[in-house]
Amino acid sequence: MIRAVVDPSVRVSAFIGDPDAAPGRPVTAGSERHPGLAEVSPSVRDPADDYLVALAREAHADALVSLDRDLLDAGLTDIAIERPAALLERLRESSG
Repeated sequence: MIRAVVDPSVRVSAFIGDPDAAPGRPVTAGSERHPGLAEVSPSVRDPADDYLVALAREAHADALVSLDRDLLDAGLTDIAIERPAALLERLRESSG
């Protein structure tokens, strides 16, 4: 099982965009209790993102899923910060 904190920007993209696109699929998978994904519900350039990093650390998440360049470029070593498509790839690999 992969525990992931999903950045609100991914949720917004999923809500307003195509639900079958990469941002929508992890959100849908988490809400449907997709096997392999337990959604937990993200120090970076933008201090407004600190709560997401803290949440991911507190939840012992395997990944923080985001579209935010400040998070994606943060270079944190203790938690993976990845795009929705990368999480989907990890889910495919772990299930098959």
